[in-house]
Amino acid sequence: MEVTISRGASDGGIPLFTCNTCGLSFPTADLQRLHMKTEWHRYNLKRRVAQLPPISAEIFAEKALQNQQEESDHTKKGNRGGKRQVTKKDKRLEEKQKRRLASNLAAQEALDSAREQLDNKRSIDLESVDSSTFSLGDPISTNKTQIDTDTESISEISDTESSYSLNDKDLEDEEGDDEIDREIKRRLRKNKPIPPNVCFMTGRVFPSPEENAEHLRKHFGLFIPEREYLTDLTGLMTYLGEKIGLGNMCLYCNFESRSLEAVRAHMIAKRHIKIPYETMDEKLEISDFYDFRGSYKKETNETTIVKGADDDDEWEDESASESDEELSEGDYEDAAVVLESGLELAMGNLRAGHRSLARYYKQNLPYNIIPEDQGTLIAADRRANNLVKERDPVREKLRKQAVREQNMLQNRERRRETKTVNFQTHYRDQLLQ
Repeated sequence: MEVTISRGASDGGIPLFTCNTCGLSFPTADLQRLHMKTEWHRYNLKRRVAQLPPISAEIFAEKALQNQQEESDHTKKGNRGGKRQVTKKDKRLEEKQKRRLASNLAAQEALDSAREQLDNKRSIDLESVDSSTFSLGDPISTNKTQIDTDTESISEISDTESSYSLNDKDLEDEEGDDEIDREIKRRLRKNKPIPPNVCFMTGRVFPSPEENAEHLRKHFGLFIPEREYLTDLTGLMTYLGEKIGLGNMCLYCNFESRSLEAVRAHMIAKRHIKIPYETMDEKLEISDFYDFRGSYKKETNETTIVKGADDDDEWEDESASESDEELSEGDYEDAAVVLESGLELAMGNLRAGHRSLARYYKQNLPYNIIPEDQGTLIAADRRANNLVKERDPVREKLRKQAVREQNMLQNRERRRETKTVNFQTHYRDQLLQ
């Protein structure tokens, strides 16, 4: 049994892979996918949506060059038609457009050359197949070699396109790094860090960082967390001064402003003059200035107890944990007392609150100093003693309901009077009847 075989086409001679938008045919699916990634195919898709016929690759290249020339002419002129100085940003945009256009043209040329090579090979194979007939098992090797050559050419095209895209990404990353470096250098030239003995809110100079921290606590309510474990107050104040003065950044929300005055105004308006110390990242941010090794020490007080004179003077060590177990329940009751509210635990001069009230314990309200004249007026006013009153929601509701009912009665009486104001009997003189 002898048959003739034709590759790359169906029984009717139509190519297996086509692009209906651009009117092209492809021998393999990879070439079809590569074509659909080009700007020419996307432009024809937009024209198809607008019910316009597709254009060829040559016309698309001419239009792309024309648009690029118009954009360059527009950038060279100002908004009013005058000349404008070309900046570095304009040059970078122009270079990026040139690279993109060159990559598109190179990909299109590689695609065209690969298509021509495949068409030539296909025509040669078809001629050889038409001129000779062979058995059904012979063309397997030839088909494999042809498929291998097709895949090699397609892989070369995809490698060239990927190399162009990688080069563009590398250039964009380098430009982004250069912009970051320029921004850092500009800020270093423009801004200056605030020393630890200078108030970062008012600029007032103090003899020591301790006095500066006390000034910030009294006037702005700046609370330094875990003060008993703080070992480097100077380093902490230096870090806060660099964050505000050099970085123009808010202490609490890390809001980045343009100037030192702007970030100060933001911190005062938002009440962000406080050091965040809630999440693990916020604690690690200032952990270099603390030393918590003192809190890890365990009591190792050991007592010696004589077991008895009959035991040949044997001694036994008892740790602090064993002695704690021997404490009675009454000792614990004396050590901690639960208050009547049930939400606080009194331990000597300290109080431990319930976790449900944690949001109130974390509040850092501003510290307001009342002037002497205002304090004198408040003390002299008799009504100042009743400024703070306990609100009773039930009594408040009853009072509002009584006022509402009284207003309803008054409105009803007023409406009735307007209707019956002229309702009086007609006066008749009885003698004239």
